[in-house]
Amino acid sequence: MNLVKNVEWMYDGKFLESRQGLDKEVIDHISDAFLHLLTKVNGQIPIQKLCQQADKQFGLEEGSCMFILKHQLANKHWHTDMMNQQIRISKPLIITGGIKK
Repeated sequence: MNLVKNVEWMYDGKFLESRQGLDKEVIDHISDAFLHLLTKVNGQIPIQKLCQQADKQFGLEEGSCMFILKHQLANKHWHTDMMNQQIRISKPLIITGGIKK
């Protein structure tokens, strides 16, 4: 059940075209720094709060980093436990790995 809910949650992040103002260049530019931020606070800060802070830090429109998080997970660039925990924006999220370019 968790897997289904998690896939539903990240579905709108699968394709960049679903978010105006973000493109591959922007994501490539901040993804390493954002991944570092996510892994630095693994499991300590709710993802909604962390993404809001990251939007401000990177000078992005509100909601951009949440979309980037969904995009990176949906496209398997970053990893988390999809089976044993349901992703909730009000809860912390543990990122277990990411693909380095």
